[in-house]
Amino acid sequence: MPPTLETLMSRLRLRQLRLLMALEECGSIHKAAEQVAISQPGATRALHEVES
Repeated sequence: MPPTLETLMSRLRLRQLRLLMALEECGSIHKAAEQVAISQPGATRALHEVES
């Protein structure tokens, strides 16, 4: 069974939320990472954390 929205939101960190918002706005991981001032590999790691 997939996790509920409530479960996902309780696990989401502020930096991950900012990254997801930047990703929606920018359309690429590279540009989103620049916008939130983290490296592209750091952004990729943060997205993997959200997915797991």
